[in-house]
Amino acid sequence: MSLNVPDTADVLTPKAAVPLPDPAGAVHQGLASPIGSPPLAELLRRKRPRRVAVTISDITRPVPNKVFLPPLLDVLNAEGVPDQNIVIVIGTGMHRPARPRNA
Repeated sequence: MSLNVPDTADVLTPKAAVPLPDPAGAVHQGLASPIGSPPLAELLRRKRPRRVAVTISDITRPVPNKVFLPPLLDVLNAEGVPDQNIVIVIGTGMHRPARPRNA
């Protein structure tokens, strides 16, 4: 797409992102060693929640839920939060309502 912008405009271009060789492993690593926070497992041990809500984006955003949800649920389960006490909230915000894929 071509755009005409003033000569004084700052044009920002993204750098190419290199795909992770092991996305699920990267999620596990991030949960075990996050930046600026104790690991999720440690936070769960401190708080001992009986129920947990996990918010994810809706289908209008290209979020790799299949990659990050299983490791997240594994940590929750390992720290004593059973599946029946986990609710996944799909954050639709002002997006269109969800509909079946074939609709």
